[in-house]
Amino acid sequence: MCTKIQQRIRAFRNGAEGSMSVEAVLIIPLLLWAYTAMFVYFDAFRARNEAEKASFVISDALTRVTEGVDESYIDGMQKTFDFLNNHDDDSRLRVTEVQWIETDPDSGDGQYEVTWSYSTENKLPKLTNADLISLKSKIPNLVHGERLVIVETKSKWEPLFQVGLDQRDFEFFVPSSPRFASKVAWEGAETAIGDEITNPDYVASDDADLEDEEDDTEYVKKSKKKRRKWGFF
Repeated sequence: MCTKIQQRIRAFRNGAEGSMSVEAVLIIPLLLWAYTAMFVYFDAFRARNEAEKASFVISDALTRVTEGVDESYIDGMQKTFDFLNNHDDDSRLRVTEVQWIETDPDSGDGQYEVTWSYSTENKLPKLTNADLISLKSKIPNLVHGERLVIVETKSKWEPLFQVGLDQRDFEFFVPSSPRFASKVAWEGAETAIGDEITNPDYVASDDADLEDEEDDTEYVKKSKKKRRKWGFF
């Protein structure tokens, strides 16, 4: 009896017979799901890569400006971002210029301050000095008076098929230094300064005039001496 059972088990184990229709019913749905999932995941990586590259293109273009920007220029950057990102959905763009103000040149203590901030169609609130506190870890170290242009983008991606990957928002934070000027001046009609900035004329002031006013102070002399020590100029 045991021998017959063992023989049947061996025959079942070694058997190569099967039903193609049954195997197809089991495997084809899995193959279709796998192919669809690969397409969706590939599309997600593609969309993220395009959004990231478009963000850096916008940042690079803004840092090359030497004559200032206004609402029309930033709105044009929004259209460029949408074109490079291959969609015109609810994408968002915010451009902010910040400056490092050193309160103690000996210790290097200071704070970042917003000189101007603008968001296309007001989809995002303007950055303020309070917002920069939470963003400090994302901003590179600067020396006194140095400015930085921050480009923030946000674009939405939705999967074509439900394969376990939900809708996602791709957000990028790109800080860059102006390339050919000390700052990117704001020349728009709208006041694009954060709520906590109390001196709007500070944005329109020329760097040379600002240096002339403070050049005789001991504070600026110490700061410049420290910058030379660090090798910034």
